[in-house]
Amino acid sequence: MSLKNFSICLMLALLFGTGTSLAADMDSRRKEHREVNLSNVKVEKREKSDGGKEAGPSMGRGEAFVVATEGKLSSEIKKTIAFYERTERTLPPKSSARLQMLERLVNLYLENAVYEANAEFRRYDQAYTAWERAGRKGRSPQVNNNTSKSVWKQVAVKSSYVMKQFPNTKNADELMFNQGLALQYLGQDKESARVYSDLIQKYPNSNKAGEAYFQLGDFFFEKNDYRNATNNYKQALRYKTSRGFGWSLFKLGWCSYNLGNYPESLAYWKKTVDVATSSKQKGSDQLKEEGLKDMVLAWVEIKQVEEAITYYRQHGGEKYIGKFLNQLGSALVDAGKFNEAVRVYKRYQALYPTAPDTPDTQKDVIS
Repeated sequence: MSLKNFSICLMLALLFGTGTSLAADMDSRRKEHREVNLSNVKVEKREKSDGGKEAGPSMGRGEAFVVATEGKLSSEIKKTIAFYERTERTLPPKSSARLQMLERLVNLYLENAVYEANAEFRRYDQAYTAWERAGRKGRSPQVNNNTSKSVWKQVAVKSSYVMKQFPNTKNADELMFNQGLALQYLGQDKESARVYSDLIQKYPNSNKAGEAYFQLGDFFFEKNDYRNATNNYKQALRYKTSRGFGWSLFKLGWCSYNLGNYPESLAYWKKTVDVATSSKQKGSDQLKEEGLKDMVLAWVEIKQVEEAITYYRQHGGEKYIGKFLNQLGSALVDAGKFNEAVRVYKRYQALYPTAPDTPDTQKDVIS
């Protein structure tokens, strides 16, 4: 599975509540394992165990419960899909009952695609951990996403079929959006962008149009075309009740950051945190964490130490203060501003005298 494909599944999980905690945890591990795209600048390092070897991820009780639940749900979904597939063929071709069953099938395939992608990445994660513990011998494991791709193909095919059979269905905007998502996952980016553009043109007042603008923003973001990405994310902000509203703010922060406008990126990430804090939508807690975490990078560029500390304490992001100070210290060292770096490291030591890495900061000060 490519990083882009997994990010689609993660976004679906966060927006629609499908395996949210598992997907978020796996995204964190993904950043540990592999080089990341422009949505993340640095790869997080794993903590060292007492034996000096990298500690592989362990499955906590909460994650084990989610995994077991996902497995059962996926199994039940497959049974339901099989039943619906048989039943809809017996219904009158243009009946409302058949339409409802077909639309339900699309949603079931969509949900199962996310579960399958989670399972594929989980297997990859386990194989990667075993490979690391064995000394990284041989080729690194690769994700086999054949199963999820086959399910996504069903989402694309079924969505298109339903729209052709029932062009006046009230859920046409949702079907078009699902088709676009499926094509996007399958790597058919141009076709996906065309579907999103058609959706926006045909259903400009639908919240799905807002989500389509967000996906178009991602289309350009992946191509490093941050100006066109910005234009689409800003269009998505017109749909304040859309599920893509908060995430558009978040990605606008990244566009500004990549364009070198750090104060603007910080402002967008602050808005992201505000929206996520007041939102009751699924995935809002994760959105808030992403905003708090990534704004560290903007704070480092702006070099506002006390302002950052105050902000994090006011918004529940205390755990990011140490990360910010350490990254800022390193950035100042790289820039040759050693006196400023020493002051930052001393501030960290004063705030967290018993932190495990405090001795390391003292070594940096001495060096």
